Amino acid sequence: MIKPKKERREEIRENLRGGKGALAFSHIFEKEELSGKANMFAEVTLLPGESIGEHPHGEEGEMYIVMSGTATVTDCGKEYELSCGDAMWTTNGETHSIENRTEEKLVIYAIILP
Repeated sequence: MIKPKKERREEIRENLRGGKGALAFSHIFEKEELSGKANMFAEVTLLPGESIGEHPHGEEGEMYIVMSGTATVTDCGKEYELSCGDAMWTTNGETHSIENRTEEKLVIYAIILP
C-alpha cells in the first residue's frame, strides 16, 4: 500500500493523558489500514512546552521514535532525554510520558501495537 503524505488524516488532541498543549497528529496509516497488526501509526508534533502525560500500557504496547528535536521521557518513573533516532517501548503495565522542554519543535513517530 502506498499512501502519499497529502492523504493523511490530521488531528489535534488537547491535554493528552493529562499533558499540556494541543498536539498535532498526522496519521500515517489508520488502524483499519494496518490489518490488525497495529492500532495506530502516527507522526506526532509537540511544540515547546507540550507533553503527553504519564500513563500505563497493559495489553497494548506503544513505541516512540524521535524523528527530530529532543524529548524528555519517563520510563516507569525514571527520566531520560532522547534525540533523533532514539526510541522507547512501553508495555505490560509499564508507564511512560513525553515532554518537549526545548525551544525547538519535537517530532516523533508513535506506534501502538496490540
